This record gives sequence, structure tokens and C-alpha cells, in this order.
Amino acid sequence: MTISTASFNERLSRIERERARTKGRVVLHVGAEEVLVRSVEEFAGVRAPAPHGTVSTLAVALCVTLGMVSYAASVALRARFLSLPEAGQMLSDRAMLIGVGCGLVLAVALGLVLRLRGTGLWAAQLSGVVLAAMTLHNLAFWAPDQARLAFTSRWVESTQAATAPASLVFRETLFTF
Repeated sequence: MTISTASFNERLSRIERERARTKGRVVLHVGAEEVLVRSVEEFAGVRAPAPHGTVSTLAVALCVTLGMVSYAASVALRARFLSLPEAGQMLSDRAMLIGVGCGLVLAVALGLVLRLRGTGLWAAQLSGVVLAAMTLHNLAFWAPDQARLAFTSRWVESTQAATAPASLVFRETLFTF
């Protein structure tokens, strides 16, 4: 604690000198440093950052796409390195849940690397994974050569044998359009 020996007039003259030096702005003394305080009018044209927790449309679209790509990558990894389910087991809940689980783990990991965090973005990733799980089999009908390159020819053949083109798969049920 310091004791001031200056008189009131000396303090008043110091305040007036400082006010002239800072041109009317407020000066805060933080330790040994001086910090100039800016007025609200100076910030009038500056746009504030988005509040924490808001989700942009582009980020949601990116997360849905990331979920779809992650599911396709998990199916491709399973087709190349692990055994595929038999043709009769392709539509089973177990096979779909394993695929959704692997795709979701991959989507969340990639989302964390890309800094796509938040409950809304994780829900978008989950919806992308589920959407891909319901529709990826159509790739075996619409682009079989590219599907053979991405997955395996055995995956394409078993998918074509177990499903129909232009359809959705949900809970061992095939919905055709």
C-alpha cells in the first residue's frame, strides 16, 4: 500500500494533464500498465462474433456430408479388411448397427480434427451416417464399376443380390420407389 503525499490541487492538475494527453478517453491503470478504453461508438461498425452454440447452415451440410463419407469409408474398410456378411445377412440389424457405429466413430473423429464440435453438429453427423446406411447400397446399381473400385466386387455382388435399385433399407426392410 502506498501513501500519497500530493495535495488535492496536484491530483486535479495531473488528472487534467492526463485527460488532455488521452484526448478525453478513459485510461485504466492495470498494475504498471495503462490501458485505453474505447467507446461504444467506435465499435458500431464491427460485427460481433456468433454466440457460442449457434450452428451455421454450411457447417451442418459439411457434417451431414462428413457422416455420409465416413459411413462409406467404414464399409469400404470392412469390405477390404474384414469379412462381409453373407447375402442373406446384408440387411440384418446387426450388420447395419456395426456399420453405423463404425461410421459414427469415424465421423466424430474427423469432426474433431476439423473442429466441428457441438451437439447440433454431432447430430448432423449422425444423420449423415444413418442416411448413408439407408442409401449406400444404391451405388452398387447406379455405378457398379466405381463401387467395385471403392469397395470390392464381392460387396457389389452381394449388395445387388440382397437389395433392389432405387430403394431405402431400414431395420431389415427394403422400401422401393
